[in-house]
Amino acid sequence: MTWIYPGDSPVVTARRVAWAYRQRLHQLAPADCDQLDTIMRNLGQHWAAPQPLPADPDTWIGTAAAARLAAVAPATIGYLRRAGRLTGRRKSAGRWEYQIGDILALATQPRTRQTRETTPATKRES
Repeated sequence: MTWIYPGDSPVVTARRVAWAYRQRLHQLAPADCDQLDTIMRNLGQHWAAPQPLPADPDTWIGTAAAARLAAVAPATIGYLRRAGRLTGRRKSAGRWEYQIGDILALATQPRTRQTRETTPATKRES
């Protein structure tokens, strides 16, 4: 049997597996699952537990909330905006907002590591 999401990186695959186990734990022992969700959130692992979303994907949220929603570091949100992969709007000096729909679209894309192509100018001489 092969993995049903072939474009997933190892991290995304591991998260999908963890979510499947969490879902089953929630069915069998909801109180224990809720306790573990709280512990994981307190440890900064917000990706491990589901979180309620506003119904409107056009809602604007700050960088920290966007990072939690995408399960990445806040600095990664800024990097993705500067790289042109995420659209944001400046709220005030140094503060940005992002639309929930854009964050969800980005978070559901397979994550792949970018590699640089080796060109004659970058090859190491032996």
